[in-house]
This record gives sequence, structure tokens and C-alpha cells, in this order.
Amino acid sequence: MISRYDVCKADIQAMAADLMHALEKPERVHSGLHNPLTVNEVKHFLEQEDTGNRWFVRGDNCLALGMLASLLMGFDPEKLPRIKPSGSRVLAFRLRPLMPFEGAEGIIAALCAGYRCVVNITEENRKQAGLITRLAKSYLNDLEQLLSFTTNPLPRFDAIVNYGSPLSKAGIGYLSGHRLLDLSEPGFTTIILSGNETGQDLSRVADRVCAFFGRTPWNVRSILVPEGYDFNPLLEEMERYRWQALHAGYFNHYEYSKAALLTGGHMHTDTGHLLLTTNESFRGRLAVLHYSFYKPDEINSPDFKLSGPDTDGRWGQNPFEGMLKKRFEMLGKFLYQSPEGCE
Repeated sequence: MISRYDVCKADIQAMAADLMHALEKPERVHSGLHNPLTVNEVKHFLEQEDTGNRWFVRGDNCLALGMLASLLMGFDPEKLPRIKPSGSRVLAFRLRPLMPFEGAEGIIAALCAGYRCVVNITEENRKQAGLITRLAKSYLNDLEQLLSFTTNPLPRFDAIVNYGSPLSKAGIGYLSGHRLLDLSEPGFTTIILSGNETGQDLSRVADRVCAFFGRTPWNVRSILVPEGYDFNPLLEEMERYRWQALHAGYFNHYEYSKAALLTGGHMHTDTGHLLLTTNESFRGRLAVLHYSFYKPDEINSPDFKLSGPDTDGRWGQNPFEGMLKKRFEMLGKFLYQSPEGCE
């Protein structure tokens, strides 16, 4: 007998395969097209200049969809609870994405578990929400009826998940009485470099700093380097992202910080699209990479551990996939902490 989980897994595998075909990466899958119309629709979406959210450009849309497809390929629905009857528990999502399609994997997993999913979005993310809805309708065999998006206040819900921008103090206070999983992961990411990184290593560091305009919690905002570190090889890798200076929103951040550094007389390096400085007060700003030095003998300390660029061993071709998988695992555990009505 074919189980509900087997059907859900087959549906998700088909979705992942078709996304790879839409991204023109058929070598990543071993099957043909399952839904040619949806593949063409995804291609059309990726070709649009106006995606609603000004920060979501074509290259980043492709990168994020590739991450989603890769994650779904390894997804096992049997690790999820089963809500009975399906749709009897409501899981709310607050979606304020800092990268394209952020939270889509969580919504898909919750649908497979049987939650009714109500997603609060802003107007600028309507187009991406529409594509997520159509993917659910095309592949998830009647589960799409459990999914709805709204720009209005959320109706009653049993638990809520936050993706993207961190909650305000007021938002945290409002949700304090609910089961909440906050996946916004606020804070600044720092990695420690030895100075012996290969060209491929430095390419990944550049991706960690610059991809998605440096806006996500996973982007590196600060690096720790040895005294006498030669920045030139790293800056050469970052040249691939010089095009970001043509983006009006990013350029505004760059110009604002550049003006502040100049008028304040702060030492900095200007690459034309990224500012490097040791000034701690600029740490965490868009278009700014903060750096500081450590002494060579510190690296031998038992408390000192190099942290970049591939220490989790799961970067593959995309340095964000390991972090995305960790967050997906956190969501799975949260879904299993489900209230009554769950098997």
C-alpha cells in the first residue's frame, strides 16, 4: 500500500526535478519533465525584470531556487508529524524575506505534515508568493487548499514561524503567548581566515560576503585575519560582485557609509562597491566589511579555532546550502513539538 508520505515524497521530488530543469541544470536530476507548463512558468518568472521586491534580482532568484530544489531533493516527509484531520491545526508564517523564496521550504514541509498554512506577507512579495502557490497547486496533490497568503493581520493560529527580518520588540511581545519559532537569526557573522586559503576558498568567502547583497543573517559581515594579511586576492574574487553598485538600493547604502567614513576621518579601503574598515561602529552595515587582526601565535591557542570558509563540510557549490539545511532541521523539530491532533 502506498502511504501518504510516499505520495508526498514523490510529489516533492517531481517539483525539485522540474525546478532544476527550469534552471537549466538537468545534470542534477535523473528524470524528465513532470510538468512542462510549470517549468515554463518558472522560466518566465526568472526572466522578468520586475519581481516585486527590488532586492530580488534574476541571479539571486536563480541561486535561491537552486538552493530550494537541492534541499527538496533530500527531503524525507517521514520525518514530519502527521496532523489528523489534515488542516485541523493552523501554522502561521510571518514572511519578510531577505533573500528570494526564503521560507518556501518551510511552507512545503508544513503542508506535507497536514498543517493549514496562513502566510503573512508584504505587498512587495506578492509575485514570489504567487509562484509558491502555483508550485503547491501543480505538485502537492490537493494540499494547496491548505495554503493561503495575506497582507492583512493573521487569523487565529496554533503556532507561528518567522522568516527574514527579525521581529521588533513589540512583535516579540505580541507573540509571546504563542508557540514561536524565530528563524530570522539576528546578529553578525564573522569568519577567521588563516591567510593560506586557496583561490576556491576565497571565492567562497566572497560569496559569503556579497551574495544576496549581503542582507541575510548568513552573510559574513566581519573577518578576522592575521597581521600582515594580503587582502588583494580576496578583493579580486569580490570583483565578480561589482555589478551590485549599479543597484540603487545597495548603492545608497554604500554611498551613505562611504560619506560617514570620509567625514569622520576613518581609515578604510574603497573597492568601488564594498568598503573595508576596522572601525567597529560600521560593523554589520550593508556594503561594509569589517575586519580585525590576530597575532600569529594566537592560532596555536587551544581556544582559537579557524572558522572559514568550509568548516561545516556542506558547502558544495553553494556556500549557503549548509546553513539552509540546518534551519530546515530546526523547523522539522518544531513541527514535531506539535499540540494535540498529531500522530
